[in-house]
Amino acid sequence: MAAVPGRLVPTEFSLNALGFPPRVQLPPFLWKRKRRSTSIQTDETKTTPGVTYFYQGEGQTHPLFRIAEGIPCRSAREQASELMGYARDLSLTGLMDGDQQMMWASHYFAAMAKALLDDAELGLMR
Repeated sequence: MAAVPGRLVPTEFSLNALGFPPRVQLPPFLWKRKRRSTSIQTDETKTTPGVTYFYQGEGQTHPLFRIAEGIPCRSAREQASELMGYARDLSLTGLMDGDQQMMWASHYFAAMAKALLDDAELGLMR
């Protein structure tokens, strides 16, 4: 039978020694599965955006520092909890002893913890 352009020529079907058809090797693009991108962030992978400032001065007009970008939100919240614990202890001690310096230290720790929590919250909302 002569080959005609555009027509398939029937070939002999061969079997291997056990009587099964031979295995067909598929091209790589057919058998490799693409990995999905893991761009969905969870609470474990979200980080601080680094936009919240801690202010000092009259009318909160002097930015003293800004929260760093890229801190895991979970770590930022844990650190803020530590700062709030210190602020509580300092305020109680300052009240009992009548120490103004401890009261101011408590105030600054609370403000730093608030800045850290605010930035972590912004990171969680992204």
